[in-house]
Amino acid sequence: MPDQFEGKSDHDLLVVAVTELGHIKGHLAALDEKVGVQNGRISALEKWRWTMSGVIALIGMGWPLLIYEFRQFILNKFDFIAGG
Repeated sequence: MPDQFEGKSDHDLLVVAVTELGHIKGHLAALDEKVGVQNGRISALEKWRWTMSGVIALIGMGWPLLIYEFRQFILNKFDFIAGG
């Protein structure tokens, strides 16, 4: 690789460097666009995760109350049928 730059003037080397920097800027702009899309996806997944965590927490805390209410409803039905 060093052989390709031998015998070139500083001006020619500067032109090559500027050209390569232009290519790098183009690639970085494309990567920046892709990173923006990816960050949007990650944000959506994080929002979904916290929503599911909240739903699971509510179900976990409300489950005993739901079981109690259902049990009371069934016991009252059978008490009405048997006793009343």
